[in-house]
Amino acid sequence: MTETSNAQTEEPASTAAVVQLSNAPQSRGRPWPKGVSGNPKGRPLRTYATAERIRAALVDELSAILEKVVSAARAGDMQAARLIVDRVLPAIKPMELPVVMNPLAGSLPEQGEALLTAMTRGEIAPAQCAQLLMGLGAHARAVEIDAITNRLKTIEQALEHRDGQAP
Repeated sequence: MTETSNAQTEEPASTAAVVQLSNAPQSRGRPWPKGVSGNPKGRPLRTYATAERIRAALVDELSAILEKVVSAARAGDMQAARLIVDRVLPAIKPMELPVVMNPLAGSLPEQGEALLTAMTRGEIAPAQCAQLLMGLGAHARAVEIDAITNRLKTIEQALEHRDGQAP
């Protein structure tokens, strides 16, 4: 009886490999055991994407298509005209010219007020004023950190001096 039950439970070698694959612990990002390919045929050869196929097909007809679009735009087709203008002329982006200013004087709040006054008079653009105020804020933080560092050094020196005089 034991021989028959052992013979019945044995599986062919290929089935055992499948069972082994399905029972193998699957880690994240690695669904196949090490050394077993998940793609036995290999990576497929590169195929043209849809856009590349369309471009390749239009190469021979491109000059005729462009002539047709230009003639439609000349005939008053506004969509054709817009297509040409959008593709040929880049969008105009706002550009700020550099502004020459006198150095700011006074305390940090006074300097900020001077910048805001220059903006309200039209001497500098609002975007430039915002950038200058951000720079002024960064400068204020640097001054504040420097003052805190100096105060800390003074406190540390006083503590060292006091501890040195203790009996």
